[in-house]
This record gives sequence, C-alpha cells and structure tokens, in this order.
Amino acid sequence: QGWGLSASRGAVRELDSYDDCNFHVVVDDGRAFTLKFYNGVESDAAALLEGTAALIAHLDAAGLAVPVVEPTLAGGSFHMHTCSVAGAAERPVAARLLRWVAGETMARHGATPGLLYDMGAKLGAMQRALQSLGDVPALHREHMWDMRNFTQVVDGFAGAVAEEDVRACVARARDAFAAEVLPNAGRLR
Repeated sequence: QGWGLSASRGAVRELDSYDDCNFHVVVDDGRAFTLKFYNGVESDAAALLEGTAALIAHLDAAGLAVPVVEPTLAGGSFHMHTCSVAGAAERPVAARLLRWVAGETMARHGATPGLLYDMGAKLGAMQRALQSLGDVPALHREHMWDMRNFTQVVDGFAGAVAEEDVRACVARARDAFAAEVLPNAGRLR
C-alpha cells in the first residue's frame, strides 16, 4: 500500500519475531523484503523510527550487509497503517519495508568456531562504522534491556520469584553485577 508494490498470496510468509510482526515478502518483480509492522510503543515514536532509518543508512554506506529501508511512495522511511493489534480495536501502526538480507540464523546451524569468528568480525566492522555515526538523539531511550537499567529491572521483578533460594540467587547476581560490571560500564563497548 505505501510502496506501490504487489505480491501474490504465496509470496508472503510470517517470520518469527519478539514484539513486532514481520513477514518475508517476494514482490511480483522478484525482489525480496521484510515487511515489518512495529509494536504500539515504537509506532508512536516517529523520531525513533527515523533515527533507526538513519542508523541503517549509515551502516549501509559503510558497506555492511544490512536490511536497507525501502522508501515509501511519499519518500518516507515508514508508512502508518491502521489495523487490529492482538485482537484489540484498530489503531495506526508503523510499517516499514526493508530489503531482504539473505542468510540463515545461528540457531539453525549451531555456534561453530568459524561462525563465531565471522560474527565477531562483522560485529567489529559494525562497531567501527558506528563510531562515525555521531549522536542521534532519537535513539536515546529508556529500555529494560539496557544494562544500565539492570539493577532496577531486577529489583522490579525479583518479588515475582516465588522460590526463596532462587530469589536469593537472583539477588546475588544483581549484587555482583552492581559491584563488578556497573563501575566499569564506561569502559565497555
């Protein structure tokens, strides 16, 4: 809809995802894409979506194999689409079309030494490319997976652990992280 492309019914398959809804799509001219419908939180954060598009474009310009954003017909990096989310009332969600990057997941083949070496080399290349990105304020956000928030997240969920011995183990891990990792966080990359 937002890209002026069409695909036959059999050319679309759903992909595994954490909290977005993703599809592998082969359009009628043979090109392959990931069609991504963002979750409600990110759909409401246009600046974040534009920031991630800038990050992807920067990595692409550095020669990394990344899922490049396909511009909408209007030239934007995403399209707002109204749909029902998790059976709830309809609401606008952000949709993005990303060029497909062929490959297989590590889970499918296992973590061999060669694969881990290759992954490390690619992560190193990504790290080097990101050093020249500069500050993108839209990418600054609070996220529970950010290690700087680890102790607060654990504190918030520790009470949900019913078994006292497991809760004590969680507390020890939290304390060790606070004592050993957080003081060194500024030196970690």
